[in-house]
Amino acid sequence: VEPYDLEYRIMHADGSVRWVHEVSAVLGVSDAGKLMTSIGTVRDISGQKEHEQELMVAKDRAERASLAKSDFLAHMSHELRTPLNAVIGFSDAIRSEVYGPLGDTRYQKYMDHIQTSGRLLLALINDLLDMAAIEAGELSMDTEPQNMALLVTEMFELAGQSAQAKGISLTSAPELAELNLLVDPRRFRQIALNLLINAIKFTPEGGHVAIAGHLDDQGCPAITIRDTGAGMTAEELKSALIPFRRSPDARVRKTEGSGVGLPLTNQLVKLHDGTLAIDSVKGEGTTVTITLPVERIVH
Repeated sequence: VEPYDLEYRIMHADGSVRWVHEVSAVLGVSDAGKLMTSIGTVRDISGQKEHEQELMVAKDRAERASLAKSDFLAHMSHELRTPLNAVIGFSDAIRSEVYGPLGDTRYQKYMDHIQTSGRLLLALINDLLDMAAIEAGELSMDTEPQNMALLVTEMFELAGQSAQAKGISLTSAPELAELNLLVDPRRFRQIALNLLINAIKFTPEGGHVAIAGHLDDQGCPAITIRDTGAGMTAEELKSALIPFRRSPDARVRKTEGSGVGLPLTNQLVKLHDGTLAIDSVKGEGTTVTITLPVERIVH
């Protein structure tokens, strides 16, 4: 006989399911204790329930992002310290002239190590700063016409040494020479180089990486980077696109970088009003496709 307060679902006349909130008071009960009459209100709270669900999803995402960043910081401390220790160690050896006067040829190797480590540090820091700028909505774009064949040639020159060391062949399609796009040259080079380096990194010795370009069924320009590398499962692919998230596969972690490269590339493609699609099969390789709007074509 006490007033009651309930939330439950009902089937609407149009077939949809709605959430309602009922508040009622009992007015009459039979001698057998059966409810005879009551008075109250029934209110549609479907919108409130949807909002609560959205808040729960947002909370879950925030918690997962926090855990990912914690994991990232723990991993990044190693990524930053290793080249920094090399810079300090080799430069200290040169400064102390451990092999005698600086004319000794062994110092040249030390200077090469310092330069390589310094460039790695700079690349890591640039990725972190770019990701922070994108999240803050402060990354600017300066577009101009860019020939895709020339851009790919530059990327092959930059990444060629890494590919050659693993015996990986790099090829590009002739159609790229006919593809002139309105892009931010610096940012688009960053996109292409990140994807190319990733492809080389996860492709075993003797593999192949190919870059091609074409117009899709809607006439939109599309660029593909295809490799014969390790490939990814659906779960690994999902993790790879989340900033600061590292692959759950321990074997992949051995060759991973900062965990920012692919998410940053995805964001840079979006800044060009484009989309980045990844088709990957574990053990068979990966194909990454960048598709830009038709307005980006320069005739």
